[in-house]
Amino acid sequence: SNWDGGVRCWEVQEQGGQIRAAPKAQVTHENNAPALDSAFSADGSTVFSVGADKAVRMWRLGESPPNNLAPQIGVHEAPAKAVGFLPASNLVVSGGWDRKLKFWDTRSPIPAGVLDMPERVYDLDVRGNLMAVATAARHTIPYNVGASQPQ
Repeated sequence: SNWDGGVRCWEVQEQGGQIRAAPKAQVTHENNAPALDSAFSADGSTVFSVGADKAVRMWRLGESPPNNLAPQIGVHEAPAKAVGFLPASNLVVSGGWDRKLKFWDTRSPIPAGVLDMPERVYDLDVRGNLMAVATAARHTIPYNVGASQPQ
């Protein structure tokens, strides 16, 4: 994901001791708004991205969306800064500068859940049943996302 609004997937191969990367697929955010973060689904077949256009987007690899614009599955009230995939619940989680953490079932544009954060969300990461959220004002908030409700 990058500041020109593009989300690109590359194929990396080692050949004769040299590493080569070839672009394999690309989509964009609306009006080329910066794409600020991206994440893969558990099986690696789907890419999720968020950006300055406030959108949470989903793109299945191997498909070419109309106008090369990844379909929107959700939205924040301010730029969306971080995205992750929760394999235990099959939900996408996004954090934004609107001080919200939103959980998305990809079949619905209405969030499956919303958590208020103490400040703007700068980053998040998911590993197994643990999610860590970093916000402005140096807050770091851990969650157990393997439970029925994040705790």
